[in-house]
Amino acid sequence: MRITRNSTVNKFSTFVFFPDENNQFFCWQTDLLLKRNIEKIVAEKKKQSCEKIARSFLSSILNKHDKIKQNHLSAYLQETCLWSARIIYERLYLTLKLLTLEECFSSGNLALIQPEKLLKNYQVKYGTKITTYAQTRLNTIIKDTVYRNRQWKLLSDWGLLTKIGIKRAESILTIQGGLKDNKLQECLLAWQCYLDNYQTCGIRKNKVLSEPNSTHLQLMVQQYNLQIKQLNQTQITPDELKQKLKFCIEMARLATNPITVMYEENDHSLIEANSDNYIDDLAIEKESQEIKNIIINSFQNQESINQAILYFIFSLNLTQGEIITIINQSYPDFIKQQYQLSRKINSIKKSIIDEIIKIKNLPKNQTSAKEIKPLISLLDACIQEYIEDDIFTLIDQCYKNLNSEQQKYLEQQYFKETKNSNKNKNSFNHNNEIIIDNVRKKLANKLNIFIPKISMIDNNINMQIQKFCENYFNRIN
Repeated sequence: MRITRNSTVNKFSTFVFFPDENNQFFCWQTDLLLKRNIEKIVAEKKKQSCEKIARSFLSSILNKHDKIKQNHLSAYLQETCLWSARIIYERLYLTLKLLTLEECFSSGNLALIQPEKLLKNYQVKYGTKITTYAQTRLNTIIKDTVYRNRQWKLLSDWGLLTKIGIKRAESILTIQGGLKDNKLQECLLAWQCYLDNYQTCGIRKNKVLSEPNSTHLQLMVQQYNLQIKQLNQTQITPDELKQKLKFCIEMARLATNPITVMYEENDHSLIEANSDNYIDDLAIEKESQEIKNIIINSFQNQESINQAILYFIFSLNLTQGEIITIINQSYPDFIKQQYQLSRKINSIKKSIIDEIIKIKNLPKNQTSAKEIKPLISLLDACIQEYIEDDIFTLIDQCYKNLNSEQQKYLEQQYFKETKNSNKNKNSFNHNNEIIIDNVRKKLANKLNIFIPKISMIDNNINMQIQKFCENYFNRIN
């Protein structure tokens, strides 16, 4: 995904446009009014970075509505929205039929119409990048909007089961549930009995479909036991059938609504867990660099497994289920359930924030959840920036270890016209397999954990390589 917006003027005056009927290939369109205005600003402030200009625009529109500056900031965040759209697209296109990059981008672009709302909790004084903060928000917004548009997320648990055919159910129970042989056969049969008996009762309001009553369960159990008897397997009770169905629901929800860790709900749980540990002074803390240093140092001092979890979140964009699967290959007894992972993530973040309290000698029991939320956002932004910079360093090392022919090939691939390849859903080809493998191995060694070679991880590493190429090959400062 080549961006090629290499000037300040372009970054604040161009917008993404999808002219392709397949909704994959995009180009940039220039707003002439914005271009003339930003040219004047650049002429007056030649040495200001794009980030500083963006911050000044945000400060202005937060204090007073200014349509021109609002549109400039929307244009600046187009690139960030593209990367977030790409992340979500790669995450979901195999799950959601007919999903396009344009749909993902449009879902995030709606939030850019009023950038001051998207960035309302961003704190300029803490010094993190607007683009980093925006991306963490856009990742969640895009995914939630796509699910809401497809109505998967609006389905009740029991309604979700009725929306999934038995062929898809087998794939879900095999991949998400890890079932095989008799266990797979039993859960598939339970799911089929549910579909056969609950739908025939005329209850089709999937968004509010309630749990089957005893009559429905009895019908399902009769069918289940009759068929399982023919297979010489154990018959079950209605309660046992319900437990099998609840397991099916859990796996179906995991497949159709993969749980990430960037939701705001995690922020709330972290706030509640620490509500007695923060002070008002943090809301007006001026020594932002010192706090950022504390966050990074505390993160670096975490156990390697804790660091690995956050790398999986902020760099490889893995779901909770995928993180648990990978961790269990190296640490079989570490984490088994998603609620355990959520608690672990909150525990890691709490320990980092508590380190700030300790080092800064700040008094306790004098703050509210609302007052510490910017600090939690700062923590996420700092770790996001640190991990991305570290990944770029690993990629740079791997790039320099390539021979001249391989380096040339990577550069040619980056500058190659992507219109045709982007028509293919899986547009990230893996001709760069050597550098992808090397980055994965370096990251695994750094984190002391096995990172498997699977398409989702390779796609995300390749996306980081493309970001690296965007900076390495095509930036004019």
